[in-house]
Amino acid sequence: MKATRTIVLTLVLSSALLAGCAGKTGASGQAGGPTPDYCSPTNVKILARQVNDLTQQFDDESALAATVPQSQLSPHIATLQAIRRAAQEQIVPACLAQLKALQVNQMNTVISTMLGFLGGGDQNAVAQGIGIARQQHDQYMLELARLLDVTPTIITPPPTEPATPSPATSETATADVSQQGTPLPPPSIVALNPGPYPVNLFAVPSQSGRLVTTLDVGKAAPAIATTNDGQWVQVQAPGHADQRAWAIASQVVLVPPTPVPTP
Repeated sequence: MKATRTIVLTLVLSSALLAGCAGKTGASGQAGGPTPDYCSPTNVKILARQVNDLTQQFDDESALAATVPQSQLSPHIATLQAIRRAAQEQIVPACLAQLKALQVNQMNTVISTMLGFLGGGDQNAVAQGIGIARQQHDQYMLELARLLDVTPTIITPPPTEPATPSPATSETATADVSQQGTPLPPPSIVALNPGPYPVNLFAVPSQSGRLVTTLDVGKAAPAIATTNDGQWVQVQAPGHADQRAWAIASQVVLVPPTPVPTP
């Protein structure tokens, strides 16, 4: 149903862009009306979020596909291919061409990697494909942040030592050891939410875990670690000085922190 709704939005957007082209023709005498500026600061953010709607659908389906046995992967790949087709067919103005190219490239890599895994391909090649897809996703998120004019904001400095678990954070302490995270290497980086929605932060790397707080659009939190599979990022929970929480990796982008200006 999600994919169908997005395809309808794509057709509406296509009609609007075609209408804009007709306006250009009108300027030469065949039709009247000014041509809308689709790359104006306001319009580019609206259209970028429409592009990102497909990316979020793709990321959600990818995360779901990662939880199923190999024998049940085919339907998920078919859904991913349908979302990719919608992305390929989505008409965007020139100012969003780079965003769309990064989006489709990452989708192609994910699907190719899953097909290789389904076909019993070499595990090293599969691992390499996963790594490339993550890099491409980061590049896409950086371009999206640029288009949305989002600047990382340091909420609180990263802790220098692991916090001692308290009763309030016992859920994190009892999580599986493999979910405690692999520390991120220096220099310190932050997890930025480029939007368009707040990101939920959980006590454990699972959407069934307790919701600790949210990371608002345009805000960033110090990134501490990632799960071994790279699906989750551990951050310093905003507004909770002694607590860490987990964000879905595909919903944030890891970037160097913006220096705090000195008075």
